[in-house]
This record gives sequence, C-alpha cells and structure tokens, in this order.
Amino acid sequence: MPDTPLIQQIRTASRLMVRELGFMSTTLAATHYSPSAVHTLLEVSMRGEMTAAQLVTLLGLEKSSVSRMVSRLLAAGELEERPCAEDARAKSLALTAKGHDTVAKINAWGTRQVVEALDHLDETQQQTVATGLAAYARALAQCRDSALADTAPQISLMTGYHPGMIGRIAQMHGEYYARHHDFGAFLKARSPAA
Repeated sequence: MPDTPLIQQIRTASRLMVRELGFMSTTLAATHYSPSAVHTLLEVSMRGEMTAAQLVTLLGLEKSSVSRMVSRLLAAGELEERPCAEDARAKSLALTAKGHDTVAKINAWGTRQVVEALDHLDETQQQTVATGLAAYARALAQCRDSALADTAPQISLMTGYHPGMIGRIAQMHGEYYARHHDFGAFLKARSPAA
C-alpha cells in the first residue's frame, strides 16, 4: 500500500498514543517496572497462571528478555513459580499477594487514564475510539501472526533410516524443551555424552 495521508495520520496518532500512554518512559503505570514487566503482570493476572514460554509468544519478546524480566519479578516478590498442571517438568508463573496489589494499582492507574481521556469526547466519539482501537489492534496482531507464518520452516516427511537421524531427533528434543520449558542447561547436563 502506498504512503497516503491516511497512513501518515494513523502513524502520527500511534506515536502520540505511545507517548501519552507513557511507553517512552523506562517505567509504566505508576510502577517502577518496565512496560514489558507491567504487561507480564497483567497477562498473568488475567490468566491466573502461565509459563515463560507462553509469555514469549504472547508478548512477542525474545526468550532471554522474558527470562530476565521474570527473574526480576520473582526476586521482587511479584510472581511465584508453581508446578505446571499440564507438564510436571515445567513451571507456571502466578501472582503473589504483592503481585495482586501491584496489578490492582496498575488497573486503577489505567482506568483513571482512560476515563480522563474519554471525558474529552462525546459518546459517539467514545464508541468510535473503542471500536477503532479494537479493530486496529486485531489487524496489527494479524500482521504479526502472518509474519510468523511466513517464516515458518517448510516441513517434509521422509521414511526409512537416514544418516544423522538419531542425532537430529536428540537435537530437536533438546531445542523443544529449552524453548518451551527452560530446560536448556538442565537437560543437557542430564543427557548422555555423544
């Protein structure tokens, strides 16, 4: 799509929203946490429990960034680790009492910010903002999903024995558990030497 006044208007409004919502600061929502940490607390709160691997996918962040952020939130007493209900080898993250208090403060701050902004709009404009933002957020998510689908490796099925097959199976096994259950060094230390 060519660059048009509509596109420029949306880009300008998006930049202004990012600034006005406070995302240019190192902290967000009247906390001393980064925007990604605030989003982590909110997502864990909404879901009750989730794994670090689920956060990577949901927030669109690198695994190493999520790992460091989760470590800081665990150390700060905002999150706790629990055995994962679906996989005993993995750990789920849940809010602590302190985490619930922090999320309540974040929600109060966010609600106040939206209410104050909506006070400057009439009812029709408020509905337009709500529907427009929801549609735009869905469209952005679809762009990210299709970009991920475009980079997905092509799968081919082969039958019979192929040299290196057992090594590749072990490699895929290790990569899966490292990516989805943070088993990198742990799994490697317990694997037999090749």
